[in-house]
Amino acid sequence: AQAQQYERQHPRREPQEMGRAQAIAHAACGLARDLDARAVVVFTRTGRSAQLVSQDRPPVPVYAFTEQTSIARRLALWWGVEPRVVTFPDTTDEAIMMAERRLLGHEGLERGDRIVVVGSTPAVARARTNFLSVHRLGRRWDTPDMWEDANT
Repeated sequence: AQAQQYERQHPRREPQEMGRAQAIAHAACGLARDLDARAVVVFTRTGRSAQLVSQDRPPVPVYAFTEQTSIARRLALWWGVEPRVVTFPDTTDEAIMMAERRLLGHEGLERGDRIVVVGSTPAVARARTNFLSVHRLGRRWDTPDMWEDANT
């Protein structure tokens, strides 16, 4: 029933109406709903990616990580967006680990919760939104099996 209500409120767009960044944002919202994710995390330099996610009204908070206070202030006005001002690390993996440290225990998120992550890789200025990932909080990144519990 919830999925049908979502589809009525957010009809599918025709492919020609949607660019790559919009498609990724739309997919992130769908994944958040379908996988019972607890949050969508967006790494954004301009705020545009977070705005696109917000427009699809995901059923969970959107944590927008940006380096500029002015962008964070603007994003605070968008539906469901909770901006965070940070310094971006050099790699996407480091950015996800940084977001995890900021969110775990502070935003009602716990180990084992799923989050959907949106951003650009490589994380350089003027890069366009080009990746989408599902991450489980509290999982180790330094082992071949990335799904291994961090406590083991």
